[in-house]
Amino acid sequence: MANKPSVADQVFNGLRLATLVVLVCVTGTLFVWGALVVSHEVAGSVMIGWLALAVAFVILLLNLDGWAKILPGLLALAAFNAVLMAVSGHIFNKPSVLVSRGVAFGSAAALALAALISARFHGKRLSILDRIVLVAYVGFILLGLVSQWLLLSFTLGTLVLAVPWIKSQLHGSRPKPHHESGY
Repeated sequence: MANKPSVADQVFNGLRLATLVVLVCVTGTLFVWGALVVSHEVAGSVMIGWLALAVAFVILLLNLDGWAKILPGLLALAAFNAVLMAVSGHIFNKPSVLVSRGVAFGSAAALALAALISARFHGKRLSILDRIVLVAYVGFILLGLVSQWLLLSFTLGTLVLAVPWIKSQLHGSRPKPHHESGY
C-alpha cells in the first residue's frame, strides 16, 4: 500500500504547480511581447522589448529542465493555433491581420513535428547538446516572430531540435566493438 501524501505535502505541491504555471505565463508573455515590440508590431520602447526578451531568456536558462518537460505541449498548442490561422486566413482573434495559408500550414507542420521531436526530452536528464539545441530552438522561434522569415525559422529550428535525436539514432545504429577477452 502506497503512503498517502500529507496535507502539507499536497499544499506544497499545489503551490509549486501554481508557481510554475505563473512562471510559464510570465515568461511566455515576456517573450511574445518583447518580440512584438522589437519587431514594431506593437507600440513600445524597443529597448524595453529587448529587456523583456533578455529577462525571459534568463528565466528560460535557469529553468531549462522544466521547460523541456512542457515544450511538447506548448508546441502542440502552437501547431493547433497555426492550423486555426490557416483555416481562417487571419491571426487568431485578430481578423484584420491576414496570414498566408501556406505559411500557416507550413508552420503548423513544423511546430507539430517539433512537438513530436521534443517529447524525447521528457523524463530524461538533459545533456549539454540538448541544452544548446533547446536554446537554439527558442532563438529560431524568436527570429521567426521578429522577422519576415517565419516558416524558414520554424523549419530550421525544428531541424536543429532534431540534432540530438539524429545523433542518438546514428550512435545507436553503429555496431558495438567486439573485444576478445582471451579466455
